[in-house]
Amino acid sequence: DEMCRLLLKFKEIMSEYQVDGYKAYGTSALREAENREVVLDQIQVRTGIKIEILSNSEQRFLCYKAIAAKENEFNNMIQKGTAIAEVGSGSMQISLF
Repeated sequence: DEMCRLLLKFKEIMSEYQVDGYKAYGTSALREAENREVVLDQIQVRTGIKIEILSNSEQRFLCYKAIAAKENEFNNMIQKGTAIAEVGSGSMQISLF
């Protein structure tokens, strides 16, 4: 109920800003939930939002892509030997460069 309420609020805000395209992703919390299909169905029925579940590797790729958006800083950072730690609500991963 709370998730649907919050997603509906996000839809209102996007409408106010005239957002015409968006994507909604689920990560490990939804990926590993035993009732994932029920939750995803309820979200879509109640909010109209279809959530795509990312695999672990897809999630990591998007995180690295966001970090690498600052290309010069990223390239300098990984030249020195770097650990990137991502701590989420359902998982943690450390990548070494």
